Amino acid sequence: MALEPTTFTLNGTTYGPMEDERDALRTMLASLSASELATAKLNTTFGDCLMSPGESNGNNNTFPTTKQGIAVSGLTAAQKALVLAAIETYVSDLEETTRCNNGNLTG
Repeated sequence: MALEPTTFTLNGTTYGPMEDERDALRTMLASLSASELATAKLNTTFGDCLMSPGESNGNNNTFPTTKQGIAVSGLTAAQKALVLAAIETYVSDLEETTRCNNGNLTG
């Protein structure tokens, strides 16, 4: 999910529909050390997506066997909280029937 331009003005009001998502991800990334950030960064292009619904790994909807990036489990408690806060900005954009309810996805 993304948009371009990141902000726009309509009838004299400026909107930034994904500012919360951007700010949460920037805050989370800023919490990583140089080493963690280097591990987290993938050296592939957008066309090399590892997982997308129905189109990855021979269309069998499985995650790749070779993991890439940084494991959240190895981060500090504060960093884990920032990861969850970043995820929450996306989950909170979903309609009520698919939002988290008591920690369980519904829908």
